[in-house]
Amino acid sequence: FRNPLGTKKGHRNIYKQQKMEKIPKRTSTLDKYRKVAPKRDDDGPTPNNEIRVTRKTQRVNGYILYAANLLLKEGEHTINIKSAGNAIARGVLVAEIIRHRIQGLHQVNKISKTEIVDEWEPLEEGLEVVRNVKVLPVLEIKLTL
Repeated sequence: FRNPLGTKKGHRNIYKQQKMEKIPKRTSTLDKYRKVAPKRDDDGPTPNNEIRVTRKTQRVNGYILYAANLLLKEGEHTINIKSAGNAIARGVLVAEIIRHRIQGLHQVNKISKTEIVDEWEPLEEGLEVVRNVKVLPVLEIKLTL
């Protein structure tokens, strides 16, 4: 067995010492900026019949149970399921499961887009504020009895 340095088996500790030497830290451009907290256009609390599906949750059972309670127990006639970006597939899954479990539901889909602006302010003088604009697709599914 020979290691990449070409030394024999008994000289492994030399190889380990060279491998463990610290590499000097490189400064990147991101070290010179700090992310600014986004400004939210808060429309107040969400309506009772609106379900916002996110990608963070692992299970969709909570969304399905909440929608079923709204439609069957609380007497709501419509529910809105909203999802954006990577959560769209999960929102469609929730709507399909609800439609198959509760007979007589009608579905109306609305596809739109939203812009999210990330703002980075410089920590050093002489640098400009950096804005990164992301466009996210948004799917709104309206289920009506």
